[in-house]
Amino acid sequence: MVCMTNIPNVFHLQFTPEHWSRLERLRSLLGEPLPTTRDCYEALDACIGHLRKYQVFERIAARIVPNLPKDREELEHRGGSRNIHSEEFGALIEAMICELYASLDGLRQFLCVVFPKTQGMQKKSNEKLFKRAKEQAYGADFPEPMRVALAAAYDDWFPKLRDLRTEISHGTVGSFHLDARSNNVTYFNQGLGSPHRAFVLKDVVTVVRGYEAQVRSLLENVAGFFLPQLVPVPRMYPCGFYLGRIYIRMVAPSLEVDFNSGHCASWDWFEKEPGHFCPLAKQCGAYDRKWPGGSAAVVGTH
Repeated sequence: MVCMTNIPNVFHLQFTPEHWSRLERLRSLLGEPLPTTRDCYEALDACIGHLRKYQVFERIAARIVPNLPKDREELEHRGGSRNIHSEEFGALIEAMICELYASLDGLRQFLCVVFPKTQGMQKKSNEKLFKRAKEQAYGADFPEPMRVALAAAYDDWFPKLRDLRTEISHGTVGSFHLDARSNNVTYFNQGLGSPHRAFVLKDVVTVVRGYEAQVRSLLENVAGFFLPQLVPVPRMYPCGFYLGRIYIRMVAPSLEVDFNSGHCASWDWFEKEPGHFCPLAKQCGAYDRKWPGGSAAVVGTH
């Protein structure tokens, strides 16, 4: 049990598998035959964390969009514009592109941890990760569905996302223009153009959302490949926090895990301590399946 202070008299639920993506489910239920080492958890955390950061930037960008016409109004009324709102919006869009690519860094790290001795596997380059899948340069122990998914991405969207991120991070940043008629934002980047042709992305918001969908789909497919392989051995998981205590359950990995899954492992102490009885116990299937011995028996299991 872990004591915490300054927590309101509310049960803070942590076990919410109905709201987890497959990637989050894999991270939460990680176990054999996959390694449960720190670097494996960190790789999955990188995938999840950068996708969440993308969503933060996206929400902020959405709040700026209604202000974009103000830059044009300033130009019309004063003969010049500081383009404050366009610059803010542009910085967020480019940051979102970089966050999507960073989530693929996490994927590369994860695959390196899972297949450390596979022929062709390397730690430094996302470009090589995808290109070698296209060239069928991985050893026979690398799963074919994984290779096909990476190769398909290399044939479709990955090189475009890579080029954008590389230029933004190591070259020139772009500029943005709000089309008064369509109300869409166009993106320009000189570094990605040629002497004879400018690089232009019309409706850049839709383009970036498309990259997000592709990246997220790939990561979800990878997680979906590994989830059914997890050995159904119960592992400790926090249900939530209440009155300064952590409540736990034992859960076996499964595609069907939900709020009622697993075995309550805190019943042995919260049934005895006045005022600490779990407020969700009577509606929780895990409490109906108590872990033999309670929390004391969990020690050494994880």
